[in-house]
Amino acid sequence: MSDEEFKELLQEESETHVDMVRLSQLCLGGIPDTKRAETWRYLLGVSRSEKLEEMTLVKRMAQEYVELERVWALSLDANVIRRVKHDVRRTHQPGADQSREASASSRAQMEQVLLRYLNYHPCEYDRGLVYLLGPFVHVYSTEREVYYCFEALLSRLDPRLSEDGCLELMVSFNTVFRHTLPELYRYFEDEAVTTKDWLPSWLRFLLSRELPARSVLRLWDVYFALEQQAARGSYFELHPYVCLAVLQLSIEDLLELDHFEIHWYLNHLPPLDIGNVLTAARNIREDVLSRNLL
Repeated sequence: MSDEEFKELLQEESETHVDMVRLSQLCLGGIPDTKRAETWRYLLGVSRSEKLEEMTLVKRMAQEYVELERVWALSLDANVIRRVKHDVRRTHQPGADQSREASASSRAQMEQVLLRYLNYHPCEYDRGLVYLLGPFVHVYSTEREVYYCFEALLSRLDPRLSEDGCLELMVSFNTVFRHTLPELYRYFEDEAVTTKDWLPSWLRFLLSRELPARSVLRLWDVYFALEQQAARGSYFELHPYVCLAVLQLSIEDLLELDHFEIHWYLNHLPPLDIGNVLTAARNIREDVLSRNLL
């Protein structure tokens, strides 16, 4: 989609409100890089479509974040702080055009956002949170925007993507995998590659760990747009099929690899045409429904 279409919708029509139905439809075709930050805020509910509400919300969020900055470290366990800092250093991949100073700044931003989130949303820390945070650090320039968009995403994650909830989902996934990609399924069995070694991360963290950043941004454009078009969790209904589509489109490469090479590939996916992935995912889902596989 062109910058002009988004500019018209977000700027010229936004004096009183933003047409969220039209915006979400545009986003299904991809969001221009220059408009992604603003658009994601609307799709995630961090910005309000009604401008009178938006002005009030921005002021309130600014005040709230000042308070977060003031007291965020008071109740965090020292071990959690060490783990977050270690995981961010280990997993953060600076951009090719980033200076050393810029890389250090974005790493510090990730640490601060994660620690503040954990302070105000008590939960078991998981390294996967670092990967879910990464795209927001890539898109947004201010820590406050990163925090609130990250918080909005985590509030939308389906309970079935929790560590325990994922187990049941994997059973269904293996059934569909065996019937829709039988050759690859048998090959994985021959090479002793089990889904428990790679699938939990694919499902729980929306491929943010495995896909290159550009592919993740494009995929999440669609996921966030789907949230606007249906009840919460609509992205979740498609995501397992997206994972199957990635396998389908990578099958020729995977069938040429051995056990260790397959593991590397599945954890470091190449750049993919997300438009093709989404088309394949929808086709697989239609096939599964027509065959009553689930």
